[in-house]
Amino acid sequence: MARSGENVLIRRKQGGAILEIASGALIDILSGGRLDIVGTDGVRVKSSGEISIETGGTIDVESGGKVKVAGTDGIEVATSGEITIETGGTIDVESGGKMKLAGAGGIDVNSSGEISVKSGGSIDLLAGALFEIAGTDIRAELAAAITIPVAGVAAGYMLARGVITPTDGADTIVTGLTTVVAAVAMLVATPILTHMWSCATIGDQAGSPAAGSIIVVHRSPAGSGDITPQDAASTFVDVAWIAIGT
Repeated sequence: MARSGENVLIRRKQGGAILEIASGALIDILSGGRLDIVGTDGVRVKSSGEISIETGGTIDVESGGKVKVAGTDGIEVATSGEITIETGGTIDVESGGKMKLAGAGGIDVNSSGEISVKSGGSIDLLAGALFEIAGTDIRAELAAAITIPVAGVAAGYMLARGVITPTDGADTIVTGLTTVVAAVAMLVATPILTHMWSCATIGDQAGSPAAGSIIVVHRSPAGSGDITPQDAASTFVDVAWIAIGT
C-alpha cells in the first residue's frame, strides 16, 4: 500500500512485499535499530553503518549497477566482479579481519597489512598500474632485476655454474652462456697430492675455447717435496666453477 507524495512505498505482492525508495529518499536506522533482509540468513545493516552478510546471504549487483563507498571517490564494485578503488578510497581491514580474493586459494590481506598469496593465487598488475614501496614506484628496478640478473659494468650479464669430476689435466665446459667474460674454479673437497689446484680460463671465446665455453685446468705438485705444478693425471677432487657472461 502507498499514498501519493510518500518517499517510501510498500506495495503488496503475491508471496511478499516490495519496498520502494523514491529518488532522494533515505531509510534512517536509528540507534540500536537494524534492517534485516531475508531474515537472519540475509543482510543486516546496523545503526552504526556496519553491513553484515549472514550465512546464505548475498549482495547482488545487477547489470549496470555499482556499490559505491564515499561517493565517486570511494570503492566501486562492478557487475563483472571488478573492484575499483577511486582516488581517496581505501579498504580498511580491521583487527582480526581478512580480505580474501578467490576464496582459500587466492589472496589474504590481514589487519597487520600482510599480503599472503595462496597456492593458485596471483597478483596481476594491469597496464598502467604502479608497484610502489613507501610511495616510490619500483617497476623499473623490478624489470631490471629480471632482464639484468647480475649487476655489473654492462647490461645483460648472467651467471652459469656447475660441478665437475675431472678425468685429466684440463676440461672444456660448455656453460650455456653466449659469451663468457670471466670465470673461476675451485676444489670442493680437501686437496690431495695428485690434485691440489684448479683454475678457470675463458680463452679467446673464438675457438680456444668456443664462445660460451671455459677451460678448467687441474694441477698437482711434482712430488711430496717438490711443489712445481704439473698436469694432474689421476685421483681427482670434484671442482666447482662459475662463469659470468651474456
